[in-house]
Amino acid sequence: MKTEDMKVIAVSGTPHHRGKQIGASLCDDIHMIIKKRDRAIAARGYAPSDYWAAFEQCCDFVPNIERWTPRLAREVEGLAEGAQLDLNEAYRLQMLDEDWFFDAYHYASIPQSAHKCTTFAVTGGAGTPTFAGQNMDIHHFVDGHQVLVRIANELGSGACLIFTYAGLMGLMGLNNAPLGINCNTLMQLGFNPTGVPVSFIVRHVLSLQTLKEAEDFLRNVPHACGQTYTLSSEDAGLCLECGPSSVVAHRPQSDRRLCHTNHPLSNGDTNQFELRNASAGCAMPLVSHNSKARLTSIQDRISDPQSPVTLDKLMQALRAKDDPKNPVSREQGSALDTNNIGFTAGSVIYEISGQPILYYAAGPPSISEFRRVSFE
Repeated sequence: MKTEDMKVIAVSGTPHHRGKQIGASLCDDIHMIIKKRDRAIAARGYAPSDYWAAFEQCCDFVPNIERWTPRLAREVEGLAEGAQLDLNEAYRLQMLDEDWFFDAYHYASIPQSAHKCTTFAVTGGAGTPTFAGQNMDIHHFVDGHQVLVRIANELGSGACLIFTYAGLMGLMGLNNAPLGINCNTLMQLGFNPTGVPVSFIVRHVLSLQTLKEAEDFLRNVPHACGQTYTLSSEDAGLCLECGPSSVVAHRPQSDRRLCHTNHPLSNGDTNQFELRNASAGCAMPLVSHNSKARLTSIQDRISDPQSPVTLDKLMQALRAKDDPKNPVSREQGSALDTNNIGFTAGSVIYEISGQPILYYAAGPPSISEFRRVSFE
């Protein structure tokens, strides 16, 4: 998808009404996503109806969704109504990471798609803004269904801009507090089939006003999946490696330049992962070469505190193919597709200041142009 073809929709009102607006606006895209998703599940060797029956027998996320993010539960109900879906199907649409973790931990498969996403945060100062952003590497089948959602009053707290695809509440985003959130899968930190799923966590953080509020939430909420959440505000950045058993802050030597990919850098709580590998017929690596190569690329380009960071420099870092076999910007239609790691479905950069700005590209930024959007 070209960035200029990506849908931008604006919603407002109660959580149920917002969900209904999103569902109605993206109804055709949502039903296409469901068909493509289930074809991808079948390609993994499962009958989709049997797979989702097993998923729902194992996983019970709704009680903690209702406890920790009740207004987002109302939004899912509105989404189901607007898109003419069964409520269970509307919830399945939210289970991006949870699908991968269930497959890996329940069926002991090795989901190559877990090796994805490259994130950074560069704290500003002395009149320069904070910058943060990432490449979001996920399934190929979402291409053509990416969307930017502008919410006028997220959970009664303020406006936010959310990069996502049709049917999913949120992949990454920025609010006008300003507060930004980015995330990377950490398969190594385990799975909790009763925790709060990633999309609900991302969206709830975007309803908050301060980095401290977001940190407190991330340290207390029960996490369904191992995940790095990188938070960014005007004067600080924070990287939390979150799992069902522990939350650990990653603090590099220069914590004003944060970079992350898909292996833990500070959280060593990998006991569940090691037990999974010991009992499975196939083992997942603790650190993949792909994740290490992308981390090296982004660090080499932006982590030197003596080197000024510009918007153009950050765009080039997200377009990078320093290791051609393990590029930061993953394009479709190449030999790389055969390893099923996915492709870069979107890229964002947040310029966080008194007037925050979001730059976004639909698809790999190496072949897609960035567009600028503000809260005005």
